[in-house]
Amino acid sequence: MKILAGTPITLFHMLAQLSARLEETENHLSEAISKEVSERLAAFILKSSAIAKSDTFLLTLSKKDLASLLNTIRETLSRRLPTFQKKGVY
Repeated sequence: MKILAGTPITLFHMLAQLSARLEETENHLSEAISKEVSERLAAFILKSSAIAKSDTFLLTLSKKDLASLLNTIRETLSRRLPTFQKKGVY
C-alpha cells in the first residue's frame, strides 16, 4: 500500500483495469439473464470471428467448456449447434 500510495499513476491503471473487468462481468451477467442460449452462442461466434479477423476459425474449447462459458449445460449446447450447422455457421 505504501508503494502504491507513492505512485498515483499505478493506482489509476489498477482502477482502470478493475473498472474494465467489472464492466465485462456486468455485460456477461446481463447476457446470461436476458438472452437465449442461441443468442449467446451467436454472440460468441461473432466475437471469436472478430478476434480471429476471419469468417473461418477453429473452436478450441470443448463443448463442456463452451457451455460453461455460455452459462448453459453441454446437452443444451449440443441441441443448439445443429441449428447453426444447418445454417452454415458451424
